Formats: sequence, C-alpha cells, structure tokens
Amino acid sequence: EMDYIPPSLFLTTTFDGESKHDGNMFDVVAKNPIIITQMDIHTIATSSVTVHIWTKEGTLRDNLNRKNAWTKILTTTITGRGINQPTPLPPFSTPLVTGIDENTSRRSFYVTFEENLMVRSRAADNNGDGGGGFGSVAEVNEDLRMLNGIARSWKFGRSFSPWQWNGILYYRKL
Repeated sequence: EMDYIPPSLFLTTTFDGESKHDGNMFDVVAKNPIIITQMDIHTIATSSVTVHIWTKEGTLRDNLNRKNAWTKILTTTITGRGINQPTPLPPFSTPLVTGIDENTSRRSFYVTFEENLMVRSRAADNNGDGGGGFGSVAEVNEDLRMLNGIARSWKFGRSFSPWQWNGILYYRKL
C-alpha cells in the first residue's frame, strides 16, 4: 500500500513582471515547520533553456558573494512557457526542511539563468508599512513570508536591489 503524500501547498507572487535579468535572490521566512519541495518560475523563454537554483539557510545578506556558502539544489533544462505564465521546475533533489526552530526559519534562494531570461517585478509592499525595499514582505500566507530581494547577474555577478522574484513556491507542512 502506498504512503499518503498530502497535496502541495503554495505561495504565489505576481506574474506581472515588467523587467528581465539573469536571476533573482530572495529570502523566505517560515512561520510554521514546512518542507519546500519545488517551484515554478517566470521566464520570457519559450524554448529549451537551463535554469540553476542555489539555496542556503539564513538571509541572503550573509555571504551574498561567497558562492561556496550556497548549495546548488537544481540544474535542469526546461522549456519555458513564456511571459505571464508559470514555468514548472522538477522537484528539488533534497526537500528543504525549514522553520523547525529559530535557526532554520529563514532560507535564501538564488534562481538564475545564464542570460537575461528571468522576469522580475518592482519590489512589492504587502507589509502595509509603505516599505517595498529589500527584505520587506512581498507575499505572505499562514505558513510563509516571501521577501523582496535582488536581481543578480549569472554566477553570483552584479546585483541590483530591490526586486521581487516572480514565481510559485511549493511546500508541505511538517
């Protein structure tokens, strides 16, 4: 008999991005213990392209430029679905347990192409505090806060702040 796997929960940002770059870095803060399993991204590409994802515990502000502080969890070739459409990625090689305690509640992601194919949006303000700057809340639900981050050139290159990642983060409750 098969083990029951609960359906994925998710947190969606906008797909109305008006600008493109190689990639984005952003933080998520878990309010409850969760396992982050995969994501959909927003790309202008409609052909076969390679996408890379790195992650680490803690904020992206720490070790922003130290590539060896980050762990690559996905390199895959996908067919992009184009503008205003979620492009699904395969599940991460290792599901990311997040929010077990104070030390594991924050996780950063670096999602990137090797060229200008990632769609991004101006930093959103869903805090109600008039913010919208780097590290402010872009999207939130009962389990998770997704923060505004930065646009980043390929392979830990130049960064531009603040920008909101466009995509969907999938997770399960622990």
